[in-house]
Amino acid sequence: MPDAQKKALRRWRGNLRHRQREESRAADPRSDEKATGATSDRGVEAPRLDREAVVSLADRIRLLLQDAARAGTTVTWGDLRRRTGGTLPFLHPDDQGEVLVVVDQHTPPDEPLLSALVAGADLSPHGLYRHIRFSHGRERVPDASLETHWRMEVLELFHLWRHR
Repeated sequence: MPDAQKKALRRWRGNLRHRQREESRAADPRSDEKATGATSDRGVEAPRLDREAVVSLADRIRLLLQDAARAGTTVTWGDLRRRTGGTLPFLHPDDQGEVLVVVDQHTPPDEPLLSALVAGADLSPHGLYRHIRFSHGRERVPDASLETHWRMEVLELFHLWRHR
């Protein structure tokens, strides 16, 4: 099959899947929860959070990140979920970003952000790291030195929180 036809076929299959999801949402009384399209690790769609829920989760996560800083370790979202005994819901990526921004709302400008301790699955900076820095007015770090900068901030956090 020519490439143009393969591309068109993929597009039409995507359109069909989209229509099927829309029809199933219309038939499902819980369709409001599924409107965002975000999925968890298990493929279950995650609902968006209101501001009160974001602040509540940020308070819990801030404490976990402080403990991680004292212990000298980074965490992933899966680690955070395990440390809360599974009570941390699967979050939409936008909600993850909001929660981490709120976690650091009172972090002094001369200290690294606690949310830097949230790492990706491969122990590299989380995908939201740049967004969180920007949200707090921190200077932009060039792509080439982002991981090195992140590692330095993580080490500085370990040092700062060792005796707090």
